[in-house]
This record gives sequence, structure tokens and C-alpha cells, in this order.
Amino acid sequence: MLRLKGGGLTNATTSNSLVELCVGNQRSGSIAKRKVGAKRALRNLAEEAFDKRLKSEVSEEGHQRTWGHENHYNFRLKKCLFLEAREDVERGVRERKQLKLIDLQDNREIGVYVFIYRQSTTACSVQGKDCTSEEEWRALIKPFMED
Repeated sequence: MLRLKGGGLTNATTSNSLVELCVGNQRSGSIAKRKVGAKRALRNLAEEAFDKRLKSEVSEEGHQRTWGHENHYNFRLKKCLFLEAREDVERGVRERKQLKLIDLQDNREIGVYVFIYRQSTTACSVQGKDCTSEEEWRALIKPFMED
């Protein structure tokens, strides 16, 4: 079972079983079959992680938070990656957009992008390298999101 905690992921299983869940047995079968199996396992892992968050929540004060995600297994890096997207809306006005790229196996944040609409300000970085726009942030995470 996975729980999202403090902006990262924690797991109640061992890291070895998390890796097995993500990539399966890499020694058997063709590369194509392993890719299909790994993608299926990753999809299940990412769905479980995402289901721990509310896909959309609305407070009595009219604050709405909407979540989305993409998952990817990078065979070159042998990593299960989870791209979390969140948008905050206050009384119908977009407040903030946040994107996080998370390494599910190592339970670490690879990169984060935050845009505050009212102030038109951006804060973003990928592995300690700062950036100034969503396009630049996506270019920095591109090597992680490719096979």
C-alpha cells in the first residue's frame, strides 16, 4: 500500500517489493513482453498512488483542488516515474498550478514546477537545476519521460 505524505511517497511495503511490482521479473520473456508487463505494473502502481489523493476536492469556502497524473517506466534508468499535476481554484479563479516528477522507487522528488497565476510567478527546478517556465521544466524532465 502506498501513501502520499508531505509531497512525496512513502510505502508500507519494502522497497524491493515496490521495485518488483513496478518492473516485474526482468529476466524472463522478450523485451517487448517485459515492457508491456512493466507498463501494466507501473500503471497499477501509479493508479494506487493517485487514488490516495482525492482527484478533486472542494471546501466549503469554495476552494477547489484538482489532481491528475501520468506514469512512465524508463527502461534506460530502470525507474518508475509519476508526474503529478495539481491545480488550485479559489471561488472560480485559478490560483496555482503545480507539477511534480516523482521517482516512486527511491521515494524522491526529481523536479517541481509551480506557477502562481495572480502574481504570474514561476518557481521550478529539476534535480537542483532552476528553470523559468513550464516549457523549460518539461524540457528538463524529457530525458526521464522517454524510453
